[in-house]
Amino acid sequence: MFCFIHRRFNRRLFFTSCGLALLLSLCVEARIDGPFPGIELGEITIPGIQLEVINEALSGPMHEKAVMAYANAASRYRVALAALRPQLRASVQAGAASPFGDKIDAGVAAGPSITLSVPTGQGRTEISLGAGVRTGYAQPIGAQASFSVKMPLLSGPDNRRKTAEHELAVAQETYLADQRQLIVRAMQAYDDFVQAEQDFRLAAELLELAKQEYGLALEREERGSISAAELFRLRSSLNASLDAEAQARRRWTESREALRELTTRDLPEFTDSTEPIRLRVDLPETPSTPEGWVALALSRRTDLKNARQAVSLAEEALMTARLQAKREVSFTAGAQWPHETEETSTDFRTRVHAGVEASFFLWDGARSEEVVAAELRLAAAKKALEDLERAIERSVHAALYDIAESERALRQAREQLEQDKLLLTVAQERFESGLGLQQDVIARRLAIVQQSNRIHALEARLARQCVLLWHAVGADIPEIQINIPWDSEDHCPGCENTGA
Repeated sequence: MFCFIHRRFNRRLFFTSCGLALLLSLCVEARIDGPFPGIELGEITIPGIQLEVINEALSGPMHEKAVMAYANAASRYRVALAALRPQLRASVQAGAASPFGDKIDAGVAAGPSITLSVPTGQGRTEISLGAGVRTGYAQPIGAQASFSVKMPLLSGPDNRRKTAEHELAVAQETYLADQRQLIVRAMQAYDDFVQAEQDFRLAAELLELAKQEYGLALEREERGSISAAELFRLRSSLNASLDAEAQARRRWTESREALRELTTRDLPEFTDSTEPIRLRVDLPETPSTPEGWVALALSRRTDLKNARQAVSLAEEALMTARLQAKREVSFTAGAQWPHETEETSTDFRTRVHAGVEASFFLWDGARSEEVVAAELRLAAAKKALEDLERAIERSVHAALYDIAESERALRQAREQLEQDKLLLTVAQERFESGLGLQQDVIARRLAIVQQSNRIHALEARLARQCVLLWHAVGADIPEIQINIPWDSEDHCPGCENTGA
């Protein structure tokens, strides 16, 4: 854009004072010196209003979606735990039979019963107590109690609770990952809006200057002091400025809508605080080498711990499938009181039985296939663990590379800004001594404005890349509170390293 403006104005001496004032005011409003000092890997500096945007996004519509997804996982976790707790149920039974007993031809029995079911091993123990009204007896009212248990033996470890806890831990890690992505997305939305607003303001100013230049050219055409080709060129420049202003307006509108999608608010509704705020990562120390960052990530990432837990659970599931593929062995026991009831008497002894049941499967394709499926799940879990370790290492190295590239580009941009300032000084001195043109001064000021905007964009990108690095190693920013939906009643394995 600088070359275009320079070529357009280099040989023109008919700028109006109004056009000059517009560019001068634009240059005064632009920040030439960056508001942020050099950024280290352990801290960043952002405007206060950007921190407000981040916190607003963490409680906005996108956060609600993440909460609902976690709520579904937490509900499934509670259902799984409820199946492992004692259960109590009541029932009512009524029936008629003939013969009713060994010495009774016919009769009717009815009454309530209460059953207590207690998890035992991988099975359940049930205790039933009941009372009933009977016909055909000398005693019209009687009671009966029963006890029964069936407990699997040699069937492998019972990992139902650990599986439920693992699924909840995965859901919690997914929720935290969504929140971290939301932080970066909010930073990106704010930076895009600020950049789009600057571009739109600059495009509007350039359009105004193009209109004034074309208006002066029309006056010169009436006097016959400008050629048709030159007038056509100025008309083309005006059309190009119109297109550039329309594109800048659209980008500004789209960036504003993206910001509203995250926060449901426009940027002017936030506190207009551009005071820089320093944010530090929650780490005991900042590594100084890429290998140190990778080692830190492998020791802190909770999703890596969940992946290792998934491998352990898959190994236990395979052990269980292999043990149950060929035989089933269960311990059974029961009791009934009273033992027997006749028409005129009742045997109040307790009938007790206990034993072992064993079934051997000579050929069962379904059980054999369950072993194959368990082996495939174990292989998939191991592969997922390996892929995750490599992905973590790649993400850390990629973040460090992006940071290095941004720092290099930022240094070059700042050096170029110093050169542009020096060229502006030379242009001003030449203009004041009568050796240069006023248009050269305006072009140099415009170059400073554009370079200053580029520096701000690079600083914002560098801050986002630092946050991405911190998230890559499983670290968060203490000043940014992630909204955690689970409470103390929910099990949260591995949350000690996530700030939960």
